[in-house]
Amino acid sequence: MGLSDNLKDALGQAQEKATEFADKHHSTIDSGLDKVGDLADKATKGKYSEQIQSAGDKAKKTLDQQLGGDKPVVPGETATPPQNPEQPQGPGSATP
Repeated sequence: MGLSDNLKDALGQAQEKATEFADKHHSTIDSGLDKVGDLADKATKGKYSEQIQSAGDKAKKTLDQQLGGDKPVVPGETATPPQNPEQPQGPGSATP
């Protein structure tokens, strides 16, 4: 096994461990992102509030996507029901 194979294996293992950690601590990471956003907003005196909020939302969305979209339900948050892939979605779709 060459150096590149060893590196690929090590990176794969690191990614698995990072995903497991993020899955176990999803609500803590979300809370941390909110706190960082609040600190950045305060430090910029609200000048970049929209950009900071947008960046935090994108970070949370990316985290959810990396975890397979199965965001744990946190008390006080509303869970999004899973969509039925066989049911048409969007404007103009028929509703049963």
